[in-house]
Amino acid sequence: MDDLLEIAIDIGLAAHLGAVRELARYSMRLTVLPATNGRRRPQVSGRAQRPDGVLLGLTLSEMSSSIPIFSPPLRGTLVFVQDTPRSCTVVLDDGEDNSPNAAWGAAGDSSLSIGMSAELVLPRVWSEPVQALELDQAGQTAWIALRERLAALQEVALHSEDPDPSVIHRLLGYPDERTGDMALACELLACGIDLDGVPPFAHPRAAELGPRSTRWRMLLQLSADDLVGWNWGSQDARLYVWIDTADLAAGEFSRTRAIVR
Repeated sequence: MDDLLEIAIDIGLAAHLGAVRELARYSMRLTVLPATNGRRRPQVSGRAQRPDGVLLGLTLSEMSSSIPIFSPPLRGTLVFVQDTPRSCTVVLDDGEDNSPNAAWGAAGDSSLSIGMSAELVLPRVWSEPVQALELDQAGQTAWIALRERLAALQEVALHSEDPDPSVIHRLLGYPDERTGDMALACELLACGIDLDGVPPFAHPRAAELGPRSTRWRMLLQLSADDLVGWNWGSQDARLYVWIDTADLAAGEFSRTRAIVR
């Protein structure tokens, strides 16, 4: 974070350090590792052990040692189960967190290990929270440069303003997409509103519910991935799981929302 703030000062965003600090979020990039000869198949322990539709099992203690996710820290395994092609249930197995991180394909008969790397991420310049800063042209250019330099500092590829069908899996952070309306979609759905194909920003209650939608955070993003057999309808589509900020802090995962885009 200190490095990020120094960069912000260097490129002309000194007046917005508070916003930079507030909008920067920790994210865990997930990488499905190809099978190798002799690799033991991972197992997820307890009640979450390989139910039908399981996608991921992630060990919380390993993640919490890298980024501050929960306060106080949770233990156990976070398990993501696909109920339908467009929905996903999240289960916290709070038993012994000695299982390796694992991913399962659609068939559920094999699993692969997951590699994880922590990074700090910022929203794109066109996103609502950045637009609320009312940056002038020079400020917007500086924000784009800030994201680029932050990515370079962490030696990660920046999937920025162009549509990119690349495989990007991540826990927390910001979604790699271009609409910026999924938090509002979650708020509308939480109010029992069926969008029925209507874009969230075009819904009659969008202005009313927009301020409340800031409570939603992306919990998980999974791309289509041939390596593990994930596919959400097309090679470009991703599965996004969203959670209320208060639920995330409390470790309550029963009210998440899944969106396929």
